[in-house]
Amino acid sequence: LDLPFQEDSFDLTTLLHVGMNIADKDLLFSEALRVLRPGGIFVVYDIMLDRGNASKLRYPLPWASDSEHSFVEKEEKYQDAAEMAGFGEAVVKNHRGDYAIKLFTLLSERPNGLSSPPLAISTVFGKEAPTKLKNMVHAINSKVIAPVELFFRKPNDAYTPKRISCSL
Repeated sequence: LDLPFQEDSFDLTTLLHVGMNIADKDLLFSEALRVLRPGGIFVVYDIMLDRGNASKLRYPLPWASDSEHSFVEKEEKYQDAAEMAGFGEAVVKNHRGDYAIKLFTLLSERPNGLSSPPLAISTVFGKEAPTKLKNMVHAINSKVIAPVELFFRKPNDAYTPKRISCSL
């Protein structure tokens, strides 16, 4: 996660459905803070654990074929990593689980249901796309996971560490 940008390069950085593929959330937030200008915003829109735990997930999922490659976490982990990096508490938090349930209900009512047309999501997710989507919808409906939006602001006087390293 060594972003190839200088410090204070951007007014806005985003993380869109990527966090569940990144084990080191502390380094992720450290790098986001480093490349943001003072007062800049880091927007996170990710699938996070809701009321369930990761052991309740059925694989494959859109982001991982098995639990070894899935790093989905609770919102609190994102918040802790943000605070450790120097962001402070999220300025906006939107849980989108209900929206996701409505969206996937509408999609499932289509003539093809959740199956993918030839040049769509199956192009990215492969032949297991329908199974991956069904497993994700099941986990959202079961309140195991939910899409969550978090907005963090880099303080105007933030100290930007060169690198945070973490060892266990």
